Amino acid sequence: MKRKEFRKGAASFYVVAFSTLILMVIVVSFTALVVAQITRTSNDDLSQSAYDAALAGVEDAKLAFYNYQSCVAQGVTAKMPASSSINTCEEIVWAIENATDEDALAAAGLDPCDLVGEILGRNVTDNGVMVSEGRRENNMQEWYTCVKINTVLKDYRASLSSSNQIKAIQPKFKNISADKIKSIRLSWGANLRENQKKYSSASNYLSVGDYNPPTLALALVQAEKGFTINDFYMPRGEQTNSGMIYLVPQNNSGSTALGADVWSKSTDKVSINKAYKVNCPNKAPSDEFACAIDIGLPDPIDSSSEWTGRFDDNFIIAVMLPYGEPTDFALEFFCADGVECGKEMHIEDDGTISETEPTTQASLQGIQIAFDSTGRANDLFRRVETRLEGNDSFAMTLMGPLEVVGGSGGSGGSDGLKKDMVITCEYNFGSDGDGCMNMTSDE
Repeated sequence: MKRKEFRKGAASFYVVAFSTLILMVIVVSFTALVVAQITRTSNDDLSQSAYDAALAGVEDAKLAFYNYQSCVAQGVTAKMPASSSINTCEEIVWAIENATDEDALAAAGLDPCDLVGEILGRNVTDNGVMVSEGRRENNMQEWYTCVKINTVLKDYRASLSSSNQIKAIQPKFKNISADKIKSIRLSWGANLRENQKKYSSASNYLSVGDYNPPTLALALVQAEKGFTINDFYMPRGEQTNSGMIYLVPQNNSGSTALGADVWSKSTDKVSINKAYKVNCPNKAPSDEFACAIDIGLPDPIDSSSEWTGRFDDNFIIAVMLPYGEPTDFALEFFCADGVECGKEMHIEDDGTISETEPTTQASLQGIQIAFDSTGRANDLFRRVETRLEGNDSFAMTLMGPLEVVGGSGGSGGSDGLKKDMVITCEYNFGSDGDGCMNMTSDE
């Protein structure tokens, strides 16, 4: 009888082989995950460093513009640089005032991206300006590669919050006067996702709440050159020198445009005016903001013998946040249909700003300055845009309470503003005669 023989250890061999294969898969997968996290961490660090480099470019742009202001204060006149470098105050003034003119800069041998570095006397190379930490070498290879200054903008941008509830501006336009402006566009609620939006109900849209986008108040002050204080008491038809409207975001309801008559209605003291609902999900005319509405502008009250229209120095727009979440907003200004206000601006991929066909949108000049800065860390780039504006005197106490003080013993023995005096007559803006409405009872 033939004997059967068995080889010992074969099963152990297969167990070890399969176990090794499984362990190798686990190790390789874990190694791939670790490498991916290391790469992600490195890219995050590079991204932050590139962002810091871009901010360094913004800070240098501020210094360059400060040098320009200092030169202007000295009364110097602009002079085209004789070479590709900028060395004098006259050349600094010329460079800033022609910062968006590509052809003029090219004629002077200047690159718009290197303008800030040239003004400050930095070591400008083909890579831009290196961002260094003191005298130490920068192993990260941080540079700001391109910084552009733009003094002519298509809109005004700012932010509102509980600590900064109002922004009031006096618009200044390029090549046109304020009386040409016939409408404005207010956009707010930037970069909101759908799950972040919270609208007030249609039946109770005036209630206070933390809505997002929030309710905004928009105020207008205007006058012709020869105005008097009496011109601000009441509107005359659709003419008015002041007004304030409230805009409440709504979901799939409300308006996308309002006529110029809303301002005169808001100052009519004998009528009831409610807030205006704004249809926000339409995101017109761009996807950057959740809400946008076009509002017509009325003519100022004609109170002089010679009609001059809206005077440039008497035109103020204020945007206010009565309550709600902080928000960014943008203001744009437009002339009447068919009236050329300026040129359409396009920003190319390389940051070049070009003006093409005519447009009814007015260009703002002298209110804000835009700094477009690109930073690099090794081979990763970041780009930021910053708006710079000076302090103004328009944000007075528009959002604060009215405080009336006084007491007895005023000048000439007047009782001043005592609070125990009986009201016998109140002025009624809609009455005839002397406008006095009896406030006392016959009983």
